[in-house]
Amino acid sequence: MAITEAQRNQVVQLVQDGAGCREAAGQAGISTGSVRKIIKDAGIEPGWTRPGAASKKAADPSAIRAKLSADLLADAALYRRLARKHASEGDVTRAKGMAICLGIVTDKLIALERPDPADDPAVRGLLLLLDEMDRRET
Repeated sequence: MAITEAQRNQVVQLVQDGAGCREAAGQAGISTGSVRKIIKDAGIEPGWTRPGAASKKAADPSAIRAKLSADLLADAALYRRLARKHASEGDVTRAKGMAICLGIVTDKLIALERPDPADDPAVRGLLLLLDEMDRRET
């Protein structure tokens, strides 16, 4: 399906307002790759970079948790919206799938909110999983 001019404008506005790539993609209903292309074509310098393109400098663990939480909240909103949409259309199988995704995201948010040290194996595992998901997405 082709990306509409309205979707392009929505993405540009969202990114200019500080939205992340995933958040803009979820709200516009397009892929993150399409968001990056739209932003590049518009000549906008977003406040985020592609996965793996970040500085080699060590990041602050609390900043990483905050970013992950924000991304997970955006994903949760998308899954909730899709679950409601599929349920209202009578597609119970897809609605259940989106509900399961929402549950997984919620579980990950709870894990990130635990007051354990940044070197916790669960947090490292989550970071590795999210990095792998980002690599597969691009």
